[in-house]
Amino acid sequence: MGLLKDGKFIKSKTKSPRSKPAPTDARNPFTGEETEKQAASKEAKQSLAAELKELTELHKSGALSDAEFKAAKKKLLG
Repeated sequence: MGLLKDGKFIKSKTKSPRSKPAPTDARNPFTGEETEKQAASKEAKQSLAAELKELTELHKSGALSDAEFKAAKKKLLG
């Protein structure tokens, strides 16, 4: 934004306090740490990914049939 001088806008030499966008990562802006809810969500996603990877490996190795793999994946993903 600019300032008014003689009815015209002039560019300000200083930045406004809101010139920096709000943080969008999973960290508390005051401490830099993840909140408990965000940490739990992150762990759940990692756990889900690990379980999917394990199912895929079992399927590729032949331990699970196509039908078993599909059913297990459906149960895991909801």
